[in-house]
Amino acid sequence: MQVVLCNVGESPRIELVDPEDLREMQSFVDGFIEIINIAPDLCMICNEEGAINGMPFNKTILLESVPGEWRSMDIYGNFFICGHDGPDLVSLGDAEARYLMSICKNDAVAISRRTVQHLQEV
Repeated sequence: MQVVLCNVGESPRIELVDPEDLREMQSFVDGFIEIINIAPDLCMICNEEGAINGMPFNKTILLESVPGEWRSMDIYGNFFICGHDGPDLVSLGDAEARYLMSICKNDAVAISRRTVQHLQEV
């Protein structure tokens, strides 16, 4: 599946990951994976023990749950963003991947209701 990989200290890039290969996903995040829903059809895969294990800070993710209400998460270590369809991890489309790559260049990544609307349109 096509994902946006955000390694610490590097520019985000598009990678291919086998959603059926747990070890491959663990290798991208250097440990046990945690799946976090960040939008209706998007999730982030990160190291579930990144902060505890002293991994370097990567990004702050800001999620807008309802208009004007934001939740903040600091992510430590590498992570990637992919789509999901219920319990299944799925590939990002080319336009989705390019758009997510562009917003993941910042230290703080805001996933607003407008971002979700834009992704549904591409």
